[in-house]
Amino acid sequence: MENKMEFPFNKVVGGDVGRKEEMKEYWRRDVKRLSEKNGEILKDLELELSEEEREDIEMIGGYVNVIASRYGAEEKPATEVVLLEEGGVSKMTGGKFRSGACSQYQRSIIMDESPSRLAFATTLAHEMFHLAGYTTLRFSKNENDVYLSRTGITMESKDGDVEYFKEIEEALVSRAEHMLFDEYLCKDPRYADEIAKTDFVKKWLRKSFEAYGTFSREQEEFLDSVYSFPDIDELIEKLEGNESEQFKFGYLHGYVDEMLEEESVIFHERRGERKKFDSLVDSIMENSAGKYTDRQEILDLFMRAHFSGKLLPLARVVEQSMGKGSFREVAENFASYYDNAQEDMDGQSRENEEGNLDSVHSVEEFNRQDMEELLAKRKAEAEELARRQKEKIEMLEKAEKDGKLTF
Repeated sequence: MENKMEFPFNKVVGGDVGRKEEMKEYWRRDVKRLSEKNGEILKDLELELSEEEREDIEMIGGYVNVIASRYGAEEKPATEVVLLEEGGVSKMTGGKFRSGACSQYQRSIIMDESPSRLAFATTLAHEMFHLAGYTTLRFSKNENDVYLSRTGITMESKDGDVEYFKEIEEALVSRAEHMLFDEYLCKDPRYADEIAKTDFVKKWLRKSFEAYGTFSREQEEFLDSVYSFPDIDELIEKLEGNESEQFKFGYLHGYVDEMLEEESVIFHERRGERKKFDSLVDSIMENSAGKYTDRQEILDLFMRAHFSGKLLPLARVVEQSMGKGSFREVAENFASYYDNAQEDMDGQSRENEEGNLDSVHSVEEFNRQDMEELLAKRKAEAEELARRQKEKIEMLEKAEKDGKLTF
């Protein structure tokens, strides 16, 4: 007799005990059906995982469990990870997601192949933190079907059109991912070379910004948001060369600008959601009448709500600080509105959560346009300075040749 798949949902809602057992069996059959269906779709895109990638999947999964458990998460079954050729995730999701996506319903992740081991690790961690969140599977009497009504802190409306708190979930997952980066990846020798090279380039970028007296908060945020500049050996060779500093600045900005256009820079994700969420945390703290002086306490309440499912302690704090009804307002202000006509990778609508890809790890969330314009401006300034320097040298050489150069 074939072993039954472990049931990965924290709570099952709707129907009596017998109905709940039927729901579990239905889910097992449904996931098997979807797996077979997706297998046919993926067969031309799927790549075999290397031993290194398998090792990283197991390792990152362990780190995710450790961090999630701090906030009350229960350890769930292992995640299926499918590696696709470059551009595969975008093809599978109709361009909705770039380098990684996950399905809470199927408990699976699809990821693009990456030349960067660090990119693979951070993308994987991001998706796994989504899957580590608290989940509720609900039976719909009207549809005679099951669907996910709760994924992490995100709660779905009855009609399936709205995902309340969705932007907060993205901000929390992004923070958890960065915790994993700081606590584990930065100390792991397997990632040391890539991180060291990226830090070297960051120092040169900072130096170039400061040289023009324009180092801003936005530039600082840009540098802080970068995990990796992959494949930068050629750039580092130039920066370590004998050319003038002005030449190096111009070359650096041109190189990084090109990497941004090619979307090969690996960022700490969800900058917009994180900034919006930070403002909310600050507002709660400022209106708490001195009860909270450490914003980490408030952050921990949100993290616990995402991973353990306990919303009531968080709701009390929000309402005490910001007034009655404010928790509902927060849910709506951070909601994601879904078009039911839109289909997911397996052709199912949002009412049925089958194959729903509800997270993304892509550099598109970063405000790239502003930084590209800034880098282009700095590149032009560096080129102009280099041109003037060249003209000055030529004038001096000519004066010396004509015997007009005196000391």
